[in-house]
Amino acid sequence: MLQDDRKENVFEAIINSSKAQMEEEDLPTIRRGRNRKECTSINYRPLYFEIIDNIIQEIKTRYGSFSNLAFFHLLTHQKFEDYSKNFPDTLIASLETSYDTTFDYIRLKCELSVIYGSPEFRSMPIYKMVEFMKNNDLISGFKEVYQLAELILSIPNITSSVERSFSALKRILSFCRSTQGQDRLGALAIISIEKEILHKLRLNDSFYDRVLEKFL
Repeated sequence: MLQDDRKENVFEAIINSSKAQMEEEDLPTIRRGRNRKECTSINYRPLYFEIIDNIIQEIKTRYGSFSNLAFFHLLTHQKFEDYSKNFPDTLIASLETSYDTTFDYIRLKCELSVIYGSPEFRSMPIYKMVEFMKNNDLISGFKEVYQLAELILSIPNITSSVERSFSALKRILSFCRSTQGQDRLGALAIISIEKEILHKLRLNDSFYDRVLEKFL
């Protein structure tokens, strides 16, 4: 869409639409510079294309590597029924490209074939599949699939967790606390970021006793 907008006729259409709206609403014309001449499309053309180019480049930088994560779909439970008929060899190849020696790919294919053919797994998102394997002692039987599920769950799909870490660091690492060690700083950061979990723990009457036993 942005590539389509990066065209001369699109820019001219935006300028003409803006001028027409200003005339319709009787808005004052923007003037700038010593001569106070009316700004024309010449003033805005470089800025328009620079903004479009910057946005396109940022999108490519942030999301350009998503093609390397195509193997995520190996455990997309909505596709298991289709995979049971046509095994996704291209997704296995994507995984092998990114994590060459991490998996036993022959065993992984066998385990995935069993899971794809099982109706029970077709309603399970990845995190529920991991819980199910833990609760039913199936990790040893589906070792490679379990490792793949843990890998997918451990790769963040957004940057909000990183942004939260930096915002928490600004609150914790104040001038008065600038001499604290890394262990204390890390512990305070976890408490700050995961404060919802801390609030739930504090509802337990034995929470404070357990803390005292730990540190006394």
